[in-house]
This record gives sequence, structure tokens and C-alpha cells, in this order.
Amino acid sequence: MFICCKQSLPFERLGYSKKGWTDGEIGVEWIKHFDKHTAAKAIGGKYRLLLVDGHNSHYTHNFLEYARTHQILVLCYLAHTTHVFQGLDVVVFGVLKHFWTIECDQHERETGGKVDKTNFLGIYGRAHLRTMNPDTICAAFRKTGVWPLNPNVITDAMMAPSKETSCEAHLPVEPASPVKVIAKLLQDLSINDPDDEDDTMDTPDDDPDDELLSAETTASMRKAVSTALQRLTSTRLAYLVSPSPPSSTSQLQHNTANPISELPQWFPTMVPQTANENLLLDALRETEKHAEGLRHRVLELQAANILNEMYCSMLRGQLAHHEKKNTPKGMGKLVGDGLPRLLSGDEFYERVVEFADRQKRTEREKAERKETRDGRVEVMKEWHKADEERKRQNAVRRLEYKEEKGAWEAAKRKAVVQKQRFGVPAPKLGKCPGPYPKPALVVPLGESEDEGDESLDNESDSDE
Repeated sequence: MFICCKQSLPFERLGYSKKGWTDGEIGVEWIKHFDKHTAAKAIGGKYRLLLVDGHNSHYTHNFLEYARTHQILVLCYLAHTTHVFQGLDVVVFGVLKHFWTIECDQHERETGGKVDKTNFLGIYGRAHLRTMNPDTICAAFRKTGVWPLNPNVITDAMMAPSKETSCEAHLPVEPASPVKVIAKLLQDLSINDPDDEDDTMDTPDDDPDDELLSAETTASMRKAVSTALQRLTSTRLAYLVSPSPPSSTSQLQHNTANPISELPQWFPTMVPQTANENLLLDALRETEKHAEGLRHRVLELQAANILNEMYCSMLRGQLAHHEKKNTPKGMGKLVGDGLPRLLSGDEFYERVVEFADRQKRTEREKAERKETRDGRVEVMKEWHKADEERKRQNAVRRLEYKEEKGAWEAAKRKAVVQKQRFGVPAPKLGKCPGPYPKPALVVPLGESEDEGDESLDNESDSDE
């Protein structure tokens, strides 16, 4: 048995996050608040039904675990249907907007000031209290068929896809938005058809008016193309003009084969009486022949369109297989298909638990890799410090050796000049300490030996 929460008094609370957006932590606090004010109605083993949209704060592990342990069923709306199913969109927000406008106008009349951060909560609070009353809340449940339960409230017309209206439509079936964009582009380009300039062949080539007309035509055509591309980015085929590659979910959804009516066969039964009637009948037959050719051409185009769609479907399947191979197993959106589902059910809850465990494991491995890299950096800094000290000592020893050798050579030259025997052995530099061995590289989990801080590892070991 289910209980829909219809509190007679509002029980709202304010909360915020550092980033300004709702998150999983706020979602858990909200469902605790919801449970506190509705638990009294769930006596006798009854369940409460909570209707939510597809925001990710509504299906975190902690959120759903709390709902399951406190007899709260969380049901998710179908994607892009809150304007039909959600009582806030259908009833409450409209009333709230009405009272918000009244409160804003009253504030400006009484104080002469504008609505800003310092007075927003006071003004909104008054509008909120005037909106959230039992009558409005019950009307929202009743209007959407939630309580009393009435599936017939949602009609087929309410669930029908929206259509764009245009005064330039020329087809009996409303075409898709991308088709209309390209059709409008072709229409604009046909107005400035370069072939129409063939009638001005007698105009000299160096006529400045002709050059100006050509420049204006080119500019107009470029503007038409730019406008069409810009409008195409706001349709579901935006990936056609996007620099990012299309995915397996990219589809052409306007390949509708429209029925073609048969041409009437009424004039062959006529018996021409005059020469003009014979001419008109011949002209009608030529027209019928031409129309029949066009009809066959349309059929061929539709057949080619179906074959193209079959080819695109095959390519999408291959692309989906390629994306599946390159995507980590189990990763992705939990509610990416937009279908309605019971979020607190066993099947979806197990997916959420698995997803949360995978995220924790990934974060833990990432932290371990970072700790390993940070430790490697510190060890390499100590190694470099010791190596720099070694190089400094070697440089000092070489300088001392150079001075000793210079003094020895001077003493030897002096002995030669004085024709004395010089038996002092020449000074020797000796072996300088070589580079210290680098610390062993510990490869973190999930990384290759090539990864790491190359700026520290690739420095020269030379003393020069």
C-alpha cells in the first residue's frame, strides 16, 4: 500500500553546496527531512512513494540505501516528461510565478527598490507560503493522476512529440527541423542563382556594376550558408557540423517514406472535336508522362533513402561495437536511456552499489598512484641534491689539482733554469666519485614504466 505525501503545512528547508549546485550530500539530507515529516503516515508497514526526476542526486548509494531501509519507494519519471507528469511543472510553478510577480510588484511599489540578494528570500518566502497550501498541492497530485490514481489523465495528445510550425512549409507532411533548415538554404541560394546571370552576356567584362552585383551575390550566399549552419547546430543533427566525431547514437530520424497518390486518368476518354482540343489532349498526355516520370523518380529516391538508412544502421552497429571495446566495463550513465524505473528496486540498487564501489576503487587506486608519484618525486629530489653535492666536490678537487699541477710545472721550469735535478713526482688527480645510482622506479598499478616525472629522470649524469 502506498501513501502519497500531501502535507497540510509546508516543511521546507534551505541548503546549499560550495559550488552552488545540488549534490548527493544535499540529496541525502533532503530524503532524511522527507522521512521525518512523512514517517507518521507509514504506520502498519505501509510504504511511501517518492516521485523524482533523473538528477543524479536522486540515485546515489546513500540516498537509495536510506530509502530502502525506511520504506520509501523512489520512482523516476520518464526523461523529458516532467511537463506532463510532475505536479510542480503542471500546477505549482504556475501559481508560484503568479504570486512571485505580485510580491515583486508590491515590494517595488512600497520600497521603490529592486529585488536583489539582500531581499530575495523575504519576497520569495511570502510567495512560497501563498502557493504551498493544501489546495494547490492536492490539485497537483490530482492533475497528474498520481492521487487519486487516474491513468486516463495523461492522454496521447499530451505525449505526442512537439512540432515546429512554419509559414514556409510546402509539403503535406511536416518535415523535421534539419530538413527545413537545408530546404530554406536551398531556397535562399536559388534566389541568387548564378545561372541567371547568363542573360547579361552583352555586358562588358569590366563593368563595375556587374562586379558589385557579383560581390553582393557572393556575400548573400555566404550569409545564407552561415545562417543555415548556425540553425543546424540547434537541431538533433548538430553533430553533422560539429568538430567532434559522431557516436553510435547519432541517427538520421527524418527518413519518412511519404505515400504518393495515383494520377487521375480522366482525359483519354474524351473525344476531341476540334484541332485545339487535339492539341490540349496531347499536352495533357505529355504532362501525365512527365508527372509519371517524376513519381518514379520520387520512388527511387525513397528506395535509395531506405538503403542509405540500412547502411547507416550497419555502421552505427559497428561503431557501437568499437565504442564498447574502448569503454571500461560497466562504466557510463546509470539512467542514460531516460526510461522510467524504480530507483529503490533491487536491480537498480545493485547497479548503484556496484557503480559506487567501482568509483571508490578507482579513486583509491588513483590516490595510491599519486602517493607513489609524490614519493618518487621526493626521492628524486634527494638524489639530485646528493648528486649536485658530488659534482660540486669533484669541481673543487679538479680546481685544486689544476693549481697543484701549475705549481709543480713552475717548480720544474725553475729547476731546469737553475740546472738542478728535479725529482718531485707530478701530482695526480685520482678517481673522482661517479654518479650515484638512481632510486629504483616502482611502477604504480595501472601505469607503464614510461610514465612518471620525466623532467627529473632525464637529466644528464655528466659532471661537465
